[in-house]
Amino acid sequence: MNPALHEYLVRADVRIWTRVHFPGYRYNLLTSDIAESMNKIMSYARSYPIVQLLEEIRSMMTRWFSDRRSDALKMTTVLTRGVEKILQGHVDYAKLLTVQDIDEYQVQVTSGTSLHVVNLRDKKCMCRRFDLEKLPCAHAIAAGEYRNSSRISMSHPYYRKNYVYTSYANAIRPREFDKSVPGHVRTKNSF
Repeated sequence: MNPALHEYLVRADVRIWTRVHFPGYRYNLLTSDIAESMNKIMSYARSYPIVQLLEEIRSMMTRWFSDRRSDALKMTTVLTRGVEKILQGHVDYAKLLTVQDIDEYQVQVTSGTSLHVVNLRDKKCMCRRFDLEKLPCAHAIAAGEYRNSSRISMSHPYYRKNYVYTSYANAIRPREFDKSVPGHVRTKNSF
């Protein structure tokens, strides 16, 4: 549909623009550069002197960390709310699937003409969602239910409430006002 885009993607490294070939883990999240996000949020303060701009950034980050820390403490589930919602959708579909043992770690999961092999030890499924997202797909949930393995234990620890809380546990404190900022820095504009 777009020959120029097609040509660009053919030339570009497939590991850059596809999740399945990316060498690391993206956990189903694609975000723009944090600098772009911060720039948009802080656009009102761009013309401030550098010390005032940094204070605005620190104040914003303090609020964000505090809000996220408080939110994590209020969670009543082991996994984060968003992940629980995703998994609930998988659970509903998993109830429609048929599971059969293959060996100690593997089961086949079928629905109509589709067949998927799930390896519960390695946390992999033929659909690749389990391996890539580090969350059990519907096939893995069906296999886990069949083998009495919880979807919580099959989810990567990064999706747990305590990881979210720990990520924001450290406070971002104000600068020490008894330490003076040199005059040439205090009056310098940020842009």
